[in-house]
Amino acid sequence: MKTSMNTMMNSKEHVRKILEESVKSRDEDARLFVIYWIDEIRSKGLDIDMPLVDFLRMFVKGDLTSTETISRVRRKLQEQEPHLRGEKYRQRHEEKDTITQNINNL
Repeated sequence: MKTSMNTMMNSKEHVRKILEESVKSRDEDARLFVIYWIDEIRSKGLDIDMPLVDFLRMFVKGDLTSTETISRVRRKLQEQEPHLRGEKYRQRHEEKDTITQNINNL
């Protein structure tokens, strides 16, 4: 499914809102996806207590934003806006700096 620029811009604002409100979603993509989809399903006027098979049909048909789009937007936002970064982001980059320094000392 091709993602339009308009969808990406809406996704960016939606992901930003979730990252600002849910600190855990900064490090847990699964949590981010679930919160995103709950909001998306509600915005379509649907009941979030729908049967799983209905949710899966929506997902497969492309009626819900893809995990790839949501995680891509999250990565870009965290790159550009440090206050949206989680603890894992900081740990990864600290480790990267240490490894780079060790390599340079060889």
